[in-house]
Amino acid sequence: MNPLLRAAAAVLLIATLVACGTTPPSRYYMLGADARGWPDVDGLTVGVGPISIPDYLKGRGMVLGREEHRLQVSEFDRWAEPLESGITRVMILNLASLLDTRQLSHFPWRSDAIPEYGVRLGVVQLTARTDDAILVASWTILRPRTGEVVEQSLSRHTLPLESDQPELVAEVYSALLLKLSEDVARVIQRDAGAP
Repeated sequence: MNPLLRAAAAVLLIATLVACGTTPPSRYYMLGADARGWPDVDGLTVGVGPISIPDYLKGRGMVLGREEHRLQVSEFDRWAEPLESGITRVMILNLASLLDTRQLSHFPWRSDAIPEYGVRLGVVQLTARTDDAILVASWTILRPRTGEVVEQSLSRHTLPLESDQPELVAEVYSALLLKLSEDVARVIQRDAGAP
């Protein structure tokens, strides 16, 4: 091989290896609590958890539903915390506002601080598609002190999604969790005899 061609091939190979070695930085996103207002009273004691999510959501990469049975996991758009933790945090903040109480805790709670109401949550589906996002969750409200179940239900909420850009996905997921929080809060308020 011509020495000039060898040198050109070596330069091309080195340039290719350098280009392959640089990756774009990861971008991190968080779910947000969308309930308005902050409680100024102690009110009911409510515990949130345990919360479970499907295995396909347990990684840090954002999962987007491209087709009926195909998902795409983003390599660079990532959750800033495990999704179970984010959902728990957002549910606690939303319920604090909706129920007007500062006395919320996450599971497991201390044996000397068992709440009046416990909220168990199982996310069945949380998917962002090209034009909408869907949340399906089974939930149980119980009285942890006695084990009595107040209500068991399955909620399904859908919201439009203008695009599957990660910041919009995080925003719409947060809005879906607010709708779920409202479902739970209505039952607790009704059971507690709140006006």
